[in-house]
Amino acid sequence: MPTRVRYLVLAVLCLAATMAYIHRSCISVPAASMQADLALSDTQMGWIMSSFFLGYTLFQIPGGWLGDRLGTRSALTLFAIVWSLATGMMGLTRSFEWLFTLWILNGVAQAGIFPCAINSFTRWFPEAERALPSGLLGAFMSVGAATASLVAAGLLHIVAWPQCFLILAAPGILFAIGFYLWFRDRPGAHSWVNAAEIRYIESGNTERRLRGGGDETFWRELLAQPGIYLICGQQFFRAACYIFYVTWFPSYLQEARDVSVAESGLLTSLPLLGVVAGSTSGGVIIDRIWRRSGSRRLSRRGVGLFAVLAAGGFLLLAQIMPDLKLAVVCIIASGFFAGMSGPAGYTTTIDMAGNRVATVFSIMNLCGNAGAFLLPLVVARLRWDVVLIFLAALYGCAAILWGLLFIEKEPLTASATARETASGA
Repeated sequence: MPTRVRYLVLAVLCLAATMAYIHRSCISVPAASMQADLALSDTQMGWIMSSFFLGYTLFQIPGGWLGDRLGTRSALTLFAIVWSLATGMMGLTRSFEWLFTLWILNGVAQAGIFPCAINSFTRWFPEAERALPSGLLGAFMSVGAATASLVAAGLLHIVAWPQCFLILAAPGILFAIGFYLWFRDRPGAHSWVNAAEIRYIESGNTERRLRGGGDETFWRELLAQPGIYLICGQQFFRAACYIFYVTWFPSYLQEARDVSVAESGLLTSLPLLGVVAGSTSGGVIIDRIWRRSGSRRLSRRGVGLFAVLAAGGFLLLAQIMPDLKLAVVCIIASGFFAGMSGPAGYTTTIDMAGNRVATVFSIMNLCGNAGAFLLPLVVARLRWDVVLIFLAALYGCAAILWGLLFIEKEPLTASATARETASGA
């Protein structure tokens, strides 16, 4: 009987994602108090809050490369210690320059989380089970973002904002220590894993492309794949649409739909919950299609194409709905299908990456962050009555790229043995 330690590994990596998103999002609640106590201008506070994404974006590829070189155990431990220390030290400094630098450092340290986690999924899960972990990882990202405001608000009822940052840092340090002591990069190195689980994981995997080799050979092989440009492009458009819900969506509700500030805060969380449900459901569906068909084209690319088309379609429906409740239901549905497309993108990237999963995933994530950076700037110049149409058009662009991926040759031919193992265990 195979052990199931891989699911405990999944839980630990999802916990890492949740903690990271709590740390990156916790600044929003005490921001006003920080600004008043330290006499910061609106511009200075804006730069501090944006500095995270500067470090996060710039360190995507170096973070992925470091994850490939050191392995997830060492790299993620280092990342967790650094981002936790950076969070805690926010409560010890009083200058704009140090706050700005520390929040950049937080972004730098968090840049390698998802490349490392996705890389571990390729080692701990057979091919037929990788979509669900990828979907859950994306789901817990949104769980962490939603939890951050609750945790920070609760702490601020008890302590001042400097102590809030210090308290939030402590669990991150403890997690890093526990993670290094318990986690292993490969199942065969973990004492809790039996031989049956190792055989199950290894027999369910097909031979990988883009083997290590030299850096020059790797980059030449990678850049020769048309699919890498398509998968990065769809991530650019999808991430741009996602960031709308955590930036301009409350303003849209207030100004375009005459919603109160309090009600807009509640409604803003609903599309994110849709993303959580969609990410999880997408992982289950993708794995099920793969087990039945053995086709990456149908299971990854087919689901990705359908999901972004549905996400854009529901936004168009929301645009024409005069009733607020029906419009919000359509927007939640759009978030659900947008979340479903996430694990499709992650597993497709794994298919292309060979033995450099962390590096290739970081390239895709870099493109997504570029879209997330640009979208708020573009929306600021649009009328509210065209914003949802614009977002639907972005999903349409993502659908075109998924369509090109769908008709492209599959990166690997699934073996009968892999399919039989996937469906039988």
